[in-house]
Parts: sequence; C-alpha cells; structure tokens
Amino acid sequence: MTDVAGAAVGDIVTILGAQATDRITVAEFCAWSDCIPWEALCTLTQRVQRVYRTDRT
Repeated sequence: MTDVAGAAVGDIVTILGAQATDRITVAEFCAWSDCIPWEALCTLTQRVQRVYRTDRT
C-alpha cells in the first residue's frame, strides 16, 4: 500500500472478491503476484481479517 496515495491505516482493502463494481479473482491476483491459486490462498494468514458475505439472510 506504500504506492497508493491517500492510503491510511484502517482503510478497507479487498485482496480477493468484490467491492462496489470492482472484482479481483484468484486468477487475476495470481497473475499479479506470479504464483498459483493454491499458493495464493495458503499464504493469507490469520492476521488478515476475513469477511464472508452472501445473499442469504
């Protein structure tokens, strides 16, 4: 986040998934980080807060 102007501690960051009209797929993330999907998902540690959202109520 050091290259993002205006980014601050506490800002919401979407690593995978959707936010508003933007979407980041695992394949897209892997292309940016030069890894495979298994590796990308296994390197997300416990310190990354997970928020799961569904259409179900």
